[in-house]
Amino acid sequence: MPCNGKEGNLLFRTVCNAAGYDQQAITLPAGRAAGCFGVEAITHNKVVWGIRVEGGAEVYRSDKPAPLSGLIVSDTVPSATGKYTIFLDMAASDPGARVTVRFVDYPK
Repeated sequence: MPCNGKEGNLLFRTVCNAAGYDQQAITLPAGRAAGCFGVEAITHNKVVWGIRVEGGAEVYRSDKPAPLSGLIVSDTVPSATGKYTIFLDMAASDPGARVTVRFVDYPK
């Protein structure tokens, strides 16, 4: 799948408002980046979700004004380990809320 002038792997992560299913990992090996983020599917109720460095700061949050499509994360920036988490904010989302996020993992 093309992304930012490179060919990569189209991936999907789904999170929902249920304990144990409210976060999914993105792990980028050395020399890889992820971009071309978008929402593949989302429920019609209140869904608040985001992407963060594993165990650290948020790099995107759906209820804040920042474009998702321009987000790029890599094996070293902003996470030094290439580990990220897509999460659903269970307290801020309605029961039954869920979202599927798509992105492309490609060579830097």
